[in-house]
Amino acid sequence: MDAADVPELQIIPDDTWKAAQDRLNAIRGRMNGVGGGRRRRDIDSEHLLPGFARCAVCGGGLGVITRDGGKGRPRTAFYGCVAYQKGRTTVCRNNLVVRMENVDAAVLETLAGKVLRPQVIDAVIAGVKRAMKPASITGDIQRRRAEVSTLEKEIGRLTEAIAASATTLPTLLEALQTRQQAP
Repeated sequence: MDAADVPELQIIPDDTWKAAQDRLNAIRGRMNGVGGGRRRRDIDSEHLLPGFARCAVCGGGLGVITRDGGKGRPRTAFYGCVAYQKGRTTVCRNNLVVRMENVDAAVLETLAGKVLRPQVIDAVIAGVKRAMKPASITGDIQRRRAEVSTLEKEIGRLTEAIAASATTLPTLLEALQTRQQAP
């Protein structure tokens, strides 16, 4: 199901959605070798945290570091500070690495247990619906119409005063110009 199936839930204009989908398709094409591109930061990752997690010391990105497991053991993946791992120890001295499987499991457990609960999802959806409710937009439109009506009445009264009295014309003209410049 997408926004076209439930239009009242659409929060992104169609042209913006199409542009985003076109960009994702172009990126996926580069990943699959179409166009001769190479992997870039904005491409889907096979790992959970790169591009999101940051080093607590330097603020740089955390990346996946693999190490040989030794005789007959498979390579093991860790998360660690990319700046440190690339030998930029003057930028960051954080040599801590944590097994990727442990971090990923903890992150997914937290998301499943605290964020993806029906109550949280329902609250988010309810908040979005409230913010997009036509009543709030209607109220704003009604306030703007009332302002326009008030301004039109003021201009009408000034116009009538100008027409009725040619002797006070400069004063009335000045008042009209001042009112037209007001916000």
